[in-house]
Amino acid sequence: MHFSGLLSSLLAVSTLTETTAALPSASRSRVTAKSISTVFQFGYDAEIENLAVRPNGNILFTEPSPGANVWEIDPSIVNGSAILRKDFPDVTTALGVSSIGPDVFAVTTGDVGSGFAGDVGTFAVHILRYTGNNTVQTTGPISIPGGKLVNKITPLNPPSDVILVSDPESYHVLSVNLRTGAIKTVLHDAETMNATTSFPIGVNGIRTVGKYLYYINTAKALLARVALNRDGSAAGPYEIVANISRTLLEPDDFAVLPSGDAFIAGSNEIVHVQPDGKFSVLAGGEHQLQLAGATSALFGVGPKSNILYVTTTGHGSAPGNTTFVEPGKVVAIEVSGL
Repeated sequence: MHFSGLLSSLLAVSTLTETTAALPSASRSRVTAKSISTVFQFGYDAEIENLAVRPNGNILFTEPSPGANVWEIDPSIVNGSAILRKDFPDVTTALGVSSIGPDVFAVTTGDVGSGFAGDVGTFAVHILRYTGNNTVQTTGPISIPGGKLVNKITPLNPPSDVILVSDPESYHVLSVNLRTGAIKTVLHDAETMNATTSFPIGVNGIRTVGKYLYYINTAKALLARVALNRDGSAAGPYEIVANISRTLLEPDDFAVLPSGDAFIAGSNEIVHVQPDGKFSVLAGGEHQLQLAGATSALFGVGPKSNILYVTTTGHGSAPGNTTFVEPGKVVAIEVSGL
């Protein structure tokens, strides 16, 4: 979740606390942004939080504010119409969305107020399944009773019935069995998942790649990873891949390739982290509006697998600046050198 806009009240006074981990020096990457273009933008003051990509290349994304909705666009049609795939009128916010099977997606929702305050007991997971006639069937909700701010989602050993979800305010990762509804805490590490005293958002964006779970710690500006057992518990040590706090404040969500190359969205930038921990800014900039309030990133599929799609809130012309700039949008970055 990007913490400008509806969850912004603590940003002006928060101070990021760096960990004691070594800081790899920023370096020039072989990977570059060949072109950047906007493929969709809201026509009203709305934010975009998270995205997933359908097998046909279309993009699903969540609108956390002012509505709690899931939309779909065809990114090949510039500034085309968005299709409302699901609204959640009983909660304030739609948060994470992730592909968990062939044209099947999980979505997290809940009530979130100012000052990052999630309303415990309101968070849930919903399943959106596309049918043969391109309509969506919704099942759930699966309630997360103790969740403080249930947010990002990633599948575990697909086509398993188990998914992993992050709770940045509880500083841990939960497993959710979509068949039985069983929920348990499977991952927690004080150094890499806990937040700081002044900024309460810890483990946030999560992605499974091979045997690893990669994850973002927003408060400490870390990219970290841990090897997983089949049940989602830790099979090895929690490792810091990169501390990017000197380059990118407020990292949120990210894309990661099988190579280990990660592309992190946050503030107004995309930062590319190489497998060895070295990093550089791929696109955007602290005081640029091209990616104002970047929240998430994911590569396309098929012939669009070199296109990095980025979602934004449209807030924050600089880190910590929550002034509204423009409606949220989806940006396509053509990446070369992969």
